[in-house]
Amino acid sequence: MNRMTRALTLGAFLAFTSGFLVAAGTPPPCPPVSLTVGTAATNGMVQFTLVGDNASLFTVQIPVSAGDSGSVIATKIGLAVRNASWLAQVSDDSVTFSHAGVAVSSIGGVLDTAGASLKLSTYRVKAYVEFQLDPSAVASGRGSTLTFSVPGESVPLFMGLGQGQSAASVMDSVAAYLNSAGSGVSYVRLSPTKVGIQFSYVNSWVSFQTNDAGLQGKSTQSDRCVDCGSISGLIQN
Repeated sequence: MNRMTRALTLGAFLAFTSGFLVAAGTPPPCPPVSLTVGTAATNGMVQFTLVGDNASLFTVQIPVSAGDSGSVIATKIGLAVRNASWLAQVSDDSVTFSHAGVAVSSIGGVLDTAGASLKLSTYRVKAYVEFQLDPSAVASGRGSTLTFSVPGESVPLFMGLGQGQSAASVMDSVAAYLNSAGSGVSYVRLSPTKVGIQFSYVNSWVSFQTNDAGLQGKSTQSDRCVDCGSISGLIQN
């Protein structure tokens, strides 16, 4: 199957998967989506929304200080997600979550204004990730750069940013990178500044880092498991 065919059929595949799970009854339990945190580059905020059992939502917003390590931020998150229904499991710089005793396998709206290099990842399941840049974001340039990468690709996208470069222009480069990725990655362009990425790998994540003041804190991610039963015969990363 060629690149364009895979991209065009991604939306249909996701719709089919959702319909199948409903028709088949209770799907197999999914492992949690992990949130991994790096050291904060500046004072700012870490925010995301957990999607739990019965579509229950829990939004987490954590102020962080420049120099806070990943483990310090993870601990702050763990303290914020602790009540009768929601629980965080912290391991060094990584956090997983549960709701009513069931693993949280969908996290959305990840926003990092502190340069803490947040990364969502899944293990032993196929996943679908949406990555978006704020449509109003404009690169400041002046020698700034960005790096974008996905698993299975040995070489990340590394690009210099020009002054006044638009979010749509940056996403053009991200889309071109995904278009040349291996057969385990398919994508759809959901808008000029948003892509949806389907992984066939059992370990999945998206990494976006930039030192550009105009783009920092202007990206959001969501990650959800879409095939909890297919855990064998897939590429390990």
